[in-house]
Amino acid sequence: MKKNRIKIIGLDLDGTVFNDEKEITSRTRKAIAHAIASGIYVLPATGRPKVGLPEAFLSIPGVRYALICNGASIVDLKKNKTIYHRCLPKETVLAIAETCADVEGTFELYIEGNAVMSKEHMKLADRYIPSPYIRDYVRKTRIVVDDLRDYLMYCPDDVEKINMSYESADRKDAVMDLLKDVPGISMACGLATNLEITMEGTDKGTALLEFGRMLGVPRESILACGDSGNDRMMLRKVGVGVAMANAEDDIKLEADYVLPYTNSEDGVAWLIEHILDNGMEI
Repeated sequence: MKKNRIKIIGLDLDGTVFNDEKEITSRTRKAIAHAIASGIYVLPATGRPKVGLPEAFLSIPGVRYALICNGASIVDLKKNKTIYHRCLPKETVLAIAETCADVEGTFELYIEGNAVMSKEHMKLADRYIPSPYIRDYVRKTRIVVDDLRDYLMYCPDDVEKINMSYESADRKDAVMDLLKDVPGISMACGLATNLEITMEGTDKGTALLEFGRMLGVPRESILACGDSGNDRMMLRKVGVGVAMANAEDDIKLEADYVLPYTNSEDGVAWLIEHILDNGMEI
């Protein structure tokens, strides 16, 4: 077994920290608080924008940083400041929107911590976002505009991520094929039917390593835990990659360890308790 002294823990949210009811249990919150009090930096490492970060996580004493938009940004929550940023050029966003225009599905932009969606695409959320919890989350957090293209043209800020949802995995795969020749982008999937696009070379793993560099923490002391496609590079690149028991099979293959517990069995709490009980080693 590896013996790495853990100083940074990056945690995916959906399917990892959240249980199936989209809750963060008191045991998990307590474990995260204890890790932070013990000197470990614990931060969400999520595909969500800043506006989608759950208060149940942010209110844990000592939580200061968040990795958002699949690693496009890292924010210092205490200072309300972005400390790492990799964004898509507007011309690339417009090219993607044009390429996908004839394929029905949702299309939204994550911009400076917010998520922006057109009225037309918000109406499609019930059809193309399968989880009622995610649909409710989307309705509560999105800025809805009449015309997303017009909004983008006049918005002074850069796009951190494009997020799209489709009726089937086959439809999503077809869109990925349409976009395969678009230069300068990375594609990942948090769900079987969704597609997430960031600037080329942008992923949770690269961002966590950069966060470690900022803090003087080496790769071998960075741990990440996740369950799905947009966690792949994070588990592959950090010093210790941990997959949930409920993780997709191919994601488990990327991990150094697979937890014996799922997101609904307090798997993250068990992991952190194990680290603290073993002198912050795993």
